[in-house]
Formats: sequence, C-alpha cells, structure tokens
Amino acid sequence: MSVTNVAKYPFTHQQYVKQLYRRSLKLSLDWYGFRSIWRQKALEIRERFDANRTVTSSYELRRILEEAEEELEHYRHPEPSYCTWWFKVRKKSTTSNSNYYYDSFDPCSFYFN
Repeated sequence: MSVTNVAKYPFTHQQYVKQLYRRSLKLSLDWYGFRSIWRQKALEIRERFDANRTVTSSYELRRILEEAEEELEHYRHPEPSYCTWWFKVRKKSTTSNSNYYYDSFDPCSFYFN
C-alpha cells in the first residue's frame, strides 16, 4: 500500500503559521533600512495575521496560507540584507567605572572570512 497523500509542510499548523509570520517580518525588514521605519510595517503584518486568527475552515486556511506564500515570493528582496552591523554588549572588567561597553560586531565575518 503506497501513501500518496504526504503533508506539504512537516510542521503542525501552529508551527507553520509562526514560521510564516517570522519569515514575513524578516522579509519586510529587508525592504526597510531602519527598524524605526520598519516598525509600522511590522504592526501591519501583525494585524493581517490577527485578522485571520479565527478562521476555522480548512479550505479557507489553505487558501490564505497559499496566498501568503505567493505574496512572500512576490515581495522577496533581490538583495536581502543578511549582513548588517550589529552591536554586541560584553561585560567590561571589574576595574572599570562602567559595567558594559559596546563592541562593533559583524556577523558576516563568520561566513565570509
């Protein structure tokens, strides 16, 4: 007996929706350079997810999720910003007056050096 009906996504529905939400936030961050500007778009994305929270029909859910996947594919950035300058907080020595200092940290150095 062969199994032909294999799940499209190897996650539970809740895990898949969380993953979709995170991917949409990360994708939108590629289009906005600063988080202060991006925050409004993140709130709009959250509103769209909250609006569909009460949908229970499996056909309607499938349609909504497929449209969301198509929209993510449509809005994919041609040059995503994988490498940005971040700031990493490290403890300073106990002899210093301040407790923390900021060290510029480039995550790209792990991948491209």
